[in-house]
Amino acid sequence: MTAPLSSFDAFLYPITIVAADQTMILTETGGATPASAAVVTITAGTYYAMMDTAPAGYSSLYAEIETRLNAASVASGNSSTYEIIRVDASSSSAFGKAAGIRIKCNGENGTTAFTMVFSSGSWTLDPRILGFPAAQAADESSTANVITAEMTAWGIWIPPERASQKGPRRTVRVQGRSGGRIASRRTNQLSSRSVRQFRYRYIPAGHIFTRRNQIQGYATTAGLALNDDGNYFADLHRYGFAADADVFVIHDLGGTAADITAANGYEIIRIDEAEAHKMDDLASSLQLTLTGGEYYEIDFLAYVKTSTYIYD
Repeated sequence: MTAPLSSFDAFLYPITIVAADQTMILTETGGATPASAAVVTITAGTYYAMMDTAPAGYSSLYAEIETRLNAASVASGNSSTYEIIRVDASSSSAFGKAAGIRIKCNGENGTTAFTMVFSSGSWTLDPRILGFPAAQAADESSTANVITAEMTAWGIWIPPERASQKGPRRTVRVQGRSGGRIASRRTNQLSSRSVRQFRYRYIPAGHIFTRRNQIQGYATTAGLALNDDGNYFADLHRYGFAADADVFVIHDLGGTAADITAANGYEIIRIDEAEAHKMDDLASSLQLTLTGGEYYEIDFLAYVKTSTYIYD
């Protein structure tokens, strides 16, 4: 079956957390030990912004954060359990598409209010991962037992428009030569790989270029809040394509809270070697389509490494 030409997609690129940037500080105000500080230490490693258990060989960022929040709550004298889901960002609700996250605390005594203490000198985790500005310094307290991200969450790029062209997935054959010091021992070899073309037209600059939404006009055109730095194609390019790293694509359900599961068609892609220049140069994937408002077309050919997507 041929893939739908027009669909909302979501791209998940790798987020690497190092030892210097792995700490959150929370206080719970409704548990057995009220106002107790919980030190949350995220295990250093490379993650993807998934909610459930990741496919073999990959790690789920939100599942890891939930695990560490639960452990920190127990260590502080409570036994709350936390849940992270994708929702519309509160300040960027005009964009929608479940591009933010919500953290819910299910306390041992029912509803447990909690606060993320960004002002703590010990907080080091990048706030953009949780859907807050990179420079977030003010503490964030829950409404009842829920904190909803103000901004789009870092780690996921969701195009604001449907794909204008996608696919179909096709197989290409590649001819190469085996190496060897003696030329006569070199042999021609054939291999094949699956590729898919992605094209998105009329994407505003506020969904492409880093820090562009720190200018109100660009943020407004993008349907995002001022200083919302979570949904840039440039970050997908830098941490995914330019790094030659695996990128997950959720097809058709990208504008919803769908996660990476076998039931939700997804693919693992990289930039195809036929367009290797697009790995090195962000601008080579872009073409200005409208000067008024600054809109671009994004176009790239992907090598499909793994696919559970039902469409060719």
